[in-house]
Amino acid sequence: MKPVSLFVFRYIFNTKFKLHFYRIGKDTFQKCDGYKAKIDALEDGQEKEALITQQELQHRKAEAVRDKKIKLSKKQNRVMEPKQY
Repeated sequence: MKPVSLFVFRYIFNTKFKLHFYRIGKDTFQKCDGYKAKIDALEDGQEKEALITQQELQHRKAEAVRDKKIKLSKKQNRVMEPKQY
């Protein structure tokens, strides 16, 4: 069996296989994904409203942690200038 050229390999790979490669736009937390799946599965009702409230609370907590990390990294990256007398 004779090996094929790189051109032939790429042509077959790109045209015959239905594979798509893409960069992930945003990383999500497993907990948030769980809330979304449960909310989507439920019909209207009190249980759905409670889950939406819990999801919003979780988003606020995650945002607070993210903001705190950003502030901390900016503080650590800040270069102290020497004092002039």
